Amino acid sequence: DLVAYNPQRYSFDLGFVYPNLLSSKEKLLRKSLDIKYQDEAFEILKDLEEIWSEMDSTTRRAEYLKGALDHFTLVFSEFGSDEFFIRDYINKSNESYRMISPDLDTESKIKRLNSIIDTLSNALIKFPGSRTLLDQQCVYYGKLAWESILDNRLSNAEMIVRNGLKSNPSHNSLKSYLPVILTLQGKKEDAIKIYMEMKDMMDSGKPFKDTFLDDLDSLEAEGITHPDFAEIRKLLNQ
Repeated sequence: DLVAYNPQRYSFDLGFVYPNLLSSKEKLLRKSLDIKYQDEAFEILKDLEEIWSEMDSTTRRAEYLKGALDHFTLVFSEFGSDEFFIRDYINKSNESYRMISPDLDTESKIKRLNSIIDTLSNALIKFPGSRTLLDQQCVYYGKLAWESILDNRLSNAEMIVRNGLKSNPSHNSLKSYLPVILTLQGKKEDAIKIYMEMKDMMDSGKPFKDTFLDDLDSLEAEGITHPDFAEIRKLLNQ
């Protein structure tokens, strides 16, 4: 109603809503794989393009809306059949993980995590180089490594992390499991090198230093400790 009354004043305010709405549609589409959200997104894009086309294209506001228009047009246009299949693998792996009860014995947890990783490996044969699948696989390599640490299978835990990093060497979240594994194996110098290299890198909005310290706290809460933990904490807090 306000746009009809004064389009020059209120068009941007209306247009500003659409990128947020499109972002929500993208999340729903990726989670549910329901094509209706893609169709709805294209209708929203038409409305956004109409709003933008009636604005002064030289203004910053118009440039912002054009950027959002181009971005989401590309996002929803590229969401083809491969993406649907890839997302289906992602959703199924997450569902399989949710079925692992916390009360399950370690051997059964490890077996089920290996099964999830194998499924993602098969998916990567079909979709080689998929960054989404590679990252998802590393998430579960990390969970498997942690279960192995808790069960004192330290050489296995190290092998798991290194195997994951072979196919996805830039996945720092997986790499962050490595220094504590090395510490527990008595490889302090190798561990410290990684700790110092990564401690100031960001991990989901916080430095890896915090992640490392949280890991040490979690292990000690489980009754797992090492004489070098105190020195590691001191180095991380410098």
